[in-house]
Amino acid sequence: MNKKIAWIAAGIACIALAGGLIWAQTRAIRNAPVQTEAEERKQSDLQNREASAEEPVSSFIVTYASDGFSPRVLRVPAGEVVTFQNMSPRPMWPAASPHPTHTGYPMRGECSGSAFDSCAMVGSGQSWSFRFDVKGSWQYHNHLYPSFGGVIAVE
Repeated sequence: MNKKIAWIAAGIACIALAGGLIWAQTRAIRNAPVQTEAEERKQSDLQNREASAEEPVSSFIVTYASDGFSPRVLRVPAGEVVTFQNMSPRPMWPAASPHPTHTGYPMRGECSGSAFDSCAMVGSGQSWSFRFDVKGSWQYHNHLYPSFGGVIAVE
């Protein structure tokens, strides 16, 4: 009989402990600071201005939409900048092929095998630019959705 009471007491203690942890986490979430829509918009505008100030001017544009990159093949002179614009509701991550190593472009980068790698997600409505200095035909893809890709032909 004493063993049965001990097991019941242990079970009640476990339930009480779990309940206390859940209560503490719920309270922490409720007390967390909430960012208003206006604050989010202001922060997003600031990030977009900072990003656009850093990006070189480009007359060569590749857009990313729900059906992939367009144009699929883009020809540019060596030394030109190509801007990848995200017009999709999903993020993109343009990078040299092959996936996932991104080693197809010969210049090395800091975050992966190639300099031709955004190294992070590019959100909907945002863009990322890259200067193609090396002549050749450079395949790329969206690291997040690798079935979408294209080619930059540098002449």
